[in-house]
Amino acid sequence: MKQPDSKIALITKFEEGVKTFDTVLQRPERPTESEIRWALRQAAETLFFLHANDWVHGDFQIQNTAYDSSLDPRIVDVTDVRKLTLFDDEDIGDLRYDLKRYLRSLNQPYPHEMNLRTDTVTTEQAMEFLIEPYEELSVDIPHLSAMIKRFKRKDYTRSRLENW
Repeated sequence: MKQPDSKIALITKFEEGVKTFDTVLQRPERPTESEIRWALRQAAETLFFLHANDWVHGDFQIQNTAYDSSLDPRIVDVTDVRKLTLFDDEDIGDLRYDLKRYLRSLNQPYPHEMNLRTDTVTTEQAMEFLIEPYEELSVDIPHLSAMIKRFKRKDYTRSRLENW
């Protein structure tokens, strides 16, 4: 399959023991604080890894972040991943979209199953365990640092996070 230069294609075999983070955060019983911290921190680190290497996921959601049997992070569903090229407003907007899409997915079970929790992560936890760690990791990369500051100021201030 031919992909445009700014896209990647990844074909892998099924790996035993890989689980997505929606199985942690949206299961019927409430996850512990440490599980929430771990899942959101993994999402922050995964997203930072992609963005720091000039990639946008394009569909970064709770069910597209995963871990293997060694608890190492995995990225799932890379069909919309593309390489950043210009670092213009469109590219920076795509970086912010990855973060916004993930936050929205915390309250949208997939595939819209009735028995999954959507009230697990609080605004404070999202800020403390996802947004702030991403910001700390991004401090030495000017375009990412500027993006996360704008994200916090304009896109999702604490009051807006209440309305994911």
